[in-house]
Amino acid sequence: MSNQLPSIQQLTPNTQLENYPLLIKSVKPAITKTNKPYLSFVFADKTGEIIANLWDTPASAIANYPTGRVILINGVTVTYQERIDIQIHQLALLDPNHEYANPMLYVKSAPLSRSKLEPAIESTIQQLNDSNPLLYQLVGSLYANKRDAFYEMPATVNSHHALFGGLAYHTAFLIQLAKNLSPLYKNVRYDVLYASIMLQSLNEVERLAKPTAPELSKFGQLISTQDGGIIEAATRLNIPMDDESLLLVRHTLQSFSNEGMSPITREAIFLQHLKQMDADMFELDCALADTPFGTFSKPSPYFGNKSLYQS
Repeated sequence: MSNQLPSIQQLTPNTQLENYPLLIKSVKPAITKTNKPYLSFVFADKTGEIIANLWDTPASAIANYPTGRVILINGVTVTYQERIDIQIHQLALLDPNHEYANPMLYVKSAPLSRSKLEPAIESTIQQLNDSNPLLYQLVGSLYANKRDAFYEMPATVNSHHALFGGLAYHTAFLIQLAKNLSPLYKNVRYDVLYASIMLQSLNEVERLAKPTAPELSKFGQLISTQDGGIIEAATRLNIPMDDESLLLVRHTLQSFSNEGMSPITREAIFLQHLKQMDADMFELDCALADTPFGTFSKPSPYFGNKSLYQS
């Protein structure tokens, strides 16, 4: 392996790859039109992702390629449907002790580190102690149990803030947005809003797996919300189930994950708009990152394949 490996973003068609290290972001079994099995990979580094297929490979072989591990690829880059893919010749997992085996070398991280985000988030939790001690106990208890994972997980699997540390980064922005708007919307219960922001993010910790290769955990695939975790914590802390603020928080969270339940409180509606705005602006910045001033971006899947204008 060369110490000067090109990034995915720099790869061009017909590039020979020899012991080329990339992170396995995802792998799934598939079947060709002629009924032959193969594995479909998404490999990644800090600059992007690239697709590759391992032909004539049964679904059972997926166990040999765990997501979140670094793999060495022998092959060649090819053009397929106007994108660059890898035609695989050979794959081998990299020894975990190798200098290139650290998954963090291949993962996009949030622009702000934990040390930058933690003070603002913990200050907000502490503020709840003055305005609503019951919600402070609830949020503080769950945060203490999930603190490390909270600062590592992405916010989503493959949409906005799908970065190492993206969950805490997104949460901090939601809190700041809420604080900046609080003078304008005085009828919103900000104790409920801040608690809902934190609890909704903390709920995501169990739903996601492997922060270096974002995917839904088994829990996340089977359960859309973790309201039960909040009930369990509230019971342990002797918070009454009919407490008004707890009911408002639970409604806010459930209205996000339950398609049959629309938000019908100020706090739930307000948070819905905050989350959408932060997600949209994050994806907008990503789409326009390499777009020169006064030109249009490449089509953005997040925005319905529209090309966005760099103003």
